[in-house]
Amino acid sequence: MGGSFDRAARARHQLDNLVNVVAAGSTHRLMVPSRSMHRLIKVEFQGGGPHAWYLSDGILARDDYNGRDIHLPVFG
Repeated sequence: MGGSFDRAARARHQLDNLVNVVAAGSTHRLMVPSRSMHRLIKVEFQGGGPHAWYLSDGILARDDYNGRDIHLPVFG
C-alpha cells in the first residue's frame, strides 16, 4: 500500500507545481492513465495560485467533458 500512496503523493506534488506555473484563466487538459478503468481519463485544470477547488465528477461524468464543466461555469 505504501508504494501506491507514495506514487500518488509524488503525482500530487508534481501537479501542484505544474498548476502554480500555469497562467490564470487558461484551461489545461491532461490525459491520465487509469489502471482500474483501463483507459485514459481527461483532467482539466486552471492556474489560480495557492488556492484551488477540486471538483469530483461523480455520476455526471461523460466520456467527452466533465459533468461539472457542462452543467456549471467552472472553467469560464
